[in-house]
Amino acid sequence: MEPVRDIIPQLPIKMEITKRQLRKLEMIEGVRRDRERGSQELAYNARPFVLCGLPLRRPPKDQLCYTRTNGKFFLEITPHPKLGMPYGQDRLVPIWAATLAVFQKDRTIRFNSPSQVLDYFELPKNGYHYKRIVHGFERIFGATIFFGMEEQRKKEIISNWARFHFFDKMQLWYHRDDNQQPLPGDDFANIIQLGLAATMLQILTLSANPFICNERF
Repeated sequence: MEPVRDIIPQLPIKMEITKRQLRKLEMIEGVRRDRERGSQELAYNARPFVLCGLPLRRPPKDQLCYTRTNGKFFLEITPHPKLGMPYGQDRLVPIWAATLAVFQKDRTIRFNSPSQVLDYFELPKNGYHYKRIVHGFERIFGATIFFGMEEQRKKEIISNWARFHFFDKMQLWYHRDDNQQPLPGDDFANIIQLGLAATMLQILTLSANPFICNERF
C-alpha cells in the first residue's frame, strides 16, 4: 500500500490539504494497513454508546436531559445535578472501561491511575487533560441512562427499554496537584464496577464493523 502523502501529489486534480487533514488521512491509512496485516488493536464500548453517542459539546447548565435517536433506537441521559452531563472527551471513559473489562474478563476493573486513559488514547499527560479525564469518570458515574427501541407497526407499537448506570460502584484515588503517584497500597486501589444492566446490553467491538463481536459478563 502506497503512503497517502505520496499519492496526493500524483492526483490529476491539485488538492490543498491541511496538516490536520493529512494527519487524519494517515490515521485512516494506518487502520486499514493494520487490518490487512491482522495486527489491528481493538477497543470495546457499550451498545447504547455505539448506536447513539454522547453529546460532543458541553450542554447548557440548565439542560436537564440529553436525547439522541438513531432509527428505532434512542438514548436519553439525565445527569447528576452536581457533576453535570457527560460530553465530548468523556466518551473515552466508557470505551476504556469496557475494553479493560473485556481484557480482565470481569465487570469489576482495577487500574493504577486515571492517567492510564490518557496513555491508552495517546493524549497529552498534562494537568488539563488529567483533570478532564477525572471529571469524566465522575460525570459518567453520576449519569442515569435510558436506552431502548420503539418500533411502530400497523396495529401495534413495540417498546423495549432499559434504565441503568454505566458504573455501579467507583473507588477513584488521585492527587489534587495533577501528578499521580504510585498507589500506596490496596486500600487506595482504583476500582470500578460496571453496571450489570450495562454489560447485559452487550459490549461491542470497535473496529471497521462495530458489530463483529459481542462480549458478555
